[in-house]
Formats: sequence, C-alpha cells, structure tokens
Amino acid sequence: GTLTQSVTVTQSGQRTITATSGVAIGTGNSFNVTGGPPTRFVFDAIPAAIAGVPFAITIQARDLYDNVSAFNGTVDFTTDAGTISPATSANFSNGTLFAQAVSVTMSGQRTITATQSGAPPTSAAIGSSNSIPVDPGPLASFTIDPIANQTAGIPFPITMRARDAFGN
Repeated sequence: GTLTQSVTVTQSGQRTITATSGVAIGTGNSFNVTGGPPTRFVFDAIPAAIAGVPFAITIQARDLYDNVSAFNGTVDFTTDAGTISPATSANFSNGTLFAQAVSVTMSGQRTITATQSGAPPTSAAIGSSNSIPVDPGPLASFTIDPIANQTAGIPFPITMRARDAFGN
C-alpha cells in the first residue's frame, strides 16, 4: 500500500524521516530544513556606548519556532530618544546582521528597535536591544542659563552646562 501524508518539521537542520511497523523499518533520504520567515529579531547584548561614537551590533532573525531564519532583507532602526544612524540597515545574510557602525545621539539608558523593512505593519518582524547606557560625547560647548537684570556689586548665581555635540 501507499500512504501520502503531510508532515510539518519545526526544527531546522539536517533531518531524516523513518517509518517503523513491528520489525519493518524504512528510512527516507536526509534533507535540510531551513528556518521559516522571520517573526522577531534577537539582539546580542550591547555594552555601554558614547553618544555619536559608532559601535557594533549583531542581530539574528528568528522564525516562529526560534530557528534562525533564512532572512536576507533589511530592517529599519529606531531608538527611544534622539536619533540613530544608520536608520536602515544593510541586508541580513542568512538570518544574521553584523552592523559595524551604529550610533545614537542621546545619552541615558537607550533601547534600539529593529523592524522589518517593507513588511505590512501587522506582520513585520520586530525586536529590541537591551537597555544600553549611553554616556555623553566629548565636550563641544558650554551653555549659560539666562540671567535676569542684576545690581552692581551684589553677587548672583549663574548656571553653566558643558555640552557634547548633541546637546547632552
């Protein structure tokens, strides 16, 4: 007899299907299963950064079953405050992106989000980094808070702030 059956495999890698019935055993050929379409992006942990100074990030595209996807598309980057460069990444290669020169402009605790470029919003893969401590960049200027009219010979307070090129 012949049996035609639909089978779903959820784990990527080399697979073989074996059929048994009592003592009779049948084994099919070995075949490769690749990850499915991406459903999320997983960032490697990003250490501390300095505003405006490029750093490297690594992201994996993962499918519904947590396999590395064969995704070769692009993502749009956003951050929770300030700006990020680049705003759109280079292509992933077989589900992994190594971006060597990413930078953010706002100091403080920051998060980077990657969203699949060009996908409908309801089905776009998305993922966020860990909270990254971003220190201000090198000194670029000083600002002095506004001073009201004063009387000669009487001391008055002033507030001066050191700023980096991004206003941090």
